[in-house]
Amino acid sequence: QKLNERMLTVTPTSSKVAGEIHPLAETATVPSSEVECISLISRILHLEYIDEDIYRGECVIPPSINRIFGGQVIGQALHAASKTVDSAYYVHSLHAYFIRPGDPSIPVLYLVSRIRDGGSFVNRSVRGVQKGKVMFNMSASFQMHEKGLEHQSALMPIDVPPPETLPTSHDLRKKLLTDERVPPPVREYLIRQAAIPIPIEIRPVDPPVDHFKPEKRPPNQVQWMKAVGRLPDDPRFHQIVTAYCSDYSLVGTLLLPHGITFSNRRLQSASLDHSMYFHHPFRADEWLLYDMNTTVTSAGRGLAFGRVFDKEGRLVCSTVQEGLIRMRAKKTDSSGNNNNKQPGQPGQQQQDTTPTPTTATTATATTTANDSKPHKAAL
Repeated sequence: QKLNERMLTVTPTSSKVAGEIHPLAETATVPSSEVECISLISRILHLEYIDEDIYRGECVIPPSINRIFGGQVIGQALHAASKTVDSAYYVHSLHAYFIRPGDPSIPVLYLVSRIRDGGSFVNRSVRGVQKGKVMFNMSASFQMHEKGLEHQSALMPIDVPPPETLPTSHDLRKKLLTDERVPPPVREYLIRQAAIPIPIEIRPVDPPVDHFKPEKRPPNQVQWMKAVGRLPDDPRFHQIVTAYCSDYSLVGTLLLPHGITFSNRRLQSASLDHSMYFHHPFRADEWLLYDMNTTVTSAGRGLAFGRVFDKEGRLVCSTVQEGLIRMRAKKTDSSGNNNNKQPGQPGQQQQDTTPTPTTATTATATTTANDSKPHKAAL
């Protein structure tokens, strides 16, 4: 409790933080918009040193829901763990659980436990704490680089258009604004969201879902993604940025075979856990192909897998996530009318619903099955 109180009262004394692995070059040559995005991704993942193995992170981008984006918590937790590990070691796997919803209005205190420091491998455990309670838990293992046997049976999807030929998530958002079916309150919300800078460029390969007439789709989707601008060369920072990106679309993949979108008022959705395996070095500021699929949904949960390829087809990272996709019972009013219709239809209040394509433009929130509420995805 004392640590939690200190977390809420300590203020940084300098803009420089000891051990920070994402410094910005003051002489950046990229366009101003990219400079702003680089600065934003650094601020999103920035941690304030509180005490030995104790760091504090804040929510920089205002979320569209009252919960912290899960990818931010994963990225900050991995950053905290990396600060306690010698620079010769790189994370090769992490396993995280979202235990409670994260409150974006207050900082998160990250407590790092040094489980083991071996010759080849180093293990860390990180707890994310808010208001004296653990809301996130992660184990991460780091390995010193070494050469070994090489094998890859996973193949990059074929016939994928190059990213330069595809619309961005921002383009899709603007197109959605031209849809006459979008009600005025939702349109105003989308305009506000468009004003929020996003440091990650995402280009979905699959066409967006029609939010007003969703249809069942194959249980997979593909998207290109990369950080905007040129990032620092530290390989560990590129791993942290990709950890942040990896939570954007996995829960959305779970919904595809059911013909359901995040705007369905009966849906409760959230990331429950998240695992990552890093296979090869890569750059997060160069195009990566994120190939996602789901193998099963049951008991209000679904399991999604992701494979991240570089443009040469090398599998650089793998992800696994279990998500909550619970459908609440239909509600009827006293006259027997259904009050769980899709947005834009009669009988549906628009203030609490945001139509968002179940593609790369959606982001999951950190909740648990016991604490989850109707989910509104962020564009």
